[in-house]
Amino acid sequence: MMSVEEKVLEALRLSPKGAGLTQLVKQTGLKRSEVLRALEALVNKGLVEKVVKGCRATYVAKQG
Repeated sequence: MMSVEEKVLEALRLSPKGAGLTQLVKQTGLKRSEVLRALEALVNKGLVEKVVKGCRATYVAKQG
């Protein structure tokens, strides 16, 4: 069984241009708070980049 972080990372890998929080919630079927917590952890681990444009944030899986 995949962890929440693994599910979020997999969803991001399927969206090469990145995805926002709402899109990831819909894609994974997880709770918003779970996705947000996973994204913060993935950013801290250096696996995901957070790109902020205005008041919107997009998350992109780093290659490698």
